[in-house]
Amino acid sequence: MTLEELRENLVDFIEMECPFLDEIKDCVVSLDDMIDHIIYEGIKYAYDDYAEKKSIRQHLKDNNMDDDSERRKFSRALQYAQYYRDLQFDQVIRENHIAVDELHGKDMTEFDTRMEGHEISAMNFVELCNMRDIPLLNKIIGKQIQSSKKVSNPTFIALMDQYDAYIDKLESGMDTDEAVVYNTELYFTLEWKYNVDLVYRIVLEAEKKGFPEISKDQVRWLCGTVQIPGSPWYPYNAGVECRMIMHRHKYLPYVFSLETEDEIADRDAKNAALYHLKSFIATFNSRKSITELVHTTDMSDRAEFIRNRYWIWKHHEKKEWTPERIKYARTVYSYIYQDVAPPKIK
Repeated sequence: MTLEELRENLVDFIEMECPFLDEIKDCVVSLDDMIDHIIYEGIKYAYDDYAEKKSIRQHLKDNNMDDDSERRKFSRALQYAQYYRDLQFDQVIRENHIAVDELHGKDMTEFDTRMEGHEISAMNFVELCNMRDIPLLNKIIGKQIQSSKKVSNPTFIALMDQYDAYIDKLESGMDTDEAVVYNTELYFTLEWKYNVDLVYRIVLEAEKKGFPEISKDQVRWLCGTVQIPGSPWYPYNAGVECRMIMHRHKYLPYVFSLETEDEIADRDAKNAALYHLKSFIATFNSRKSITELVHTTDMSDRAEFIRNRYWIWKHHEKKEWTPERIKYARTVYSYIYQDVAPPKIK
């Protein structure tokens, strides 16, 4: 089965089995958009779930980086990443009463145990390298980016330029089908976690309106986590992360629109129904998961699907920062990331 055939089967399945199809008509993000996103997530998880995993020390050896200095840098990056994963683990339990085991860290108090005990994929290893090599990421997650005292305007621009250069390098390096799949997942994860291109697009949209005030509620369907209550057709509460990188920009015109409360409530209800559809597909009966089906496809098929239906690279652009745009971007970042104490890592 090709991914296009899988897509057609999903459309048929939804039309036959989904009891709340009328509720998702005229959504800002369409049913077709959601189907494409579901299949792309299958491509992502097919790599994540089936990729070879090695200890961090083995990855360091494979990349000729196994010395004391590099090990200590990666140990710090690992602790930093796990600190925020543990916070997310606790939040999911608190809000949804579900324990997500893959978020919870292992007991790795000893330095050598951390190096040998964590088995990760090559993708995860590159992500740790990025935390070390791209300072912007830690400035965002640690909320320093919001303060002109901690990150001056010239430093802000330099950090953004460095990040953009890295994304440009990823995009120009997609000379094989495997590179298309691999590099797209790297960019997808960066944009999902750090929202650099999205924040810039929000700033440009705000500039058209004279930089109006913005609230957390206005960006909740663009990024972050949204709590969705159950419905008569899908009676389960869901906490969903808005990571539809390809299609979430369709919400941008609504961030600063002058809608009535009823119009906002109607759009929220349609968005919620669309995410219920996603969960409905994932949990219906005991059929093979999308990930298992994608795993049977060729890499060339996955790359072709990305090129034709999930080319998220079109959302990356060269940024031109002015003091007004930087100031507004800092405000947007203040709403995206929760206020938590930074980790204390020795």
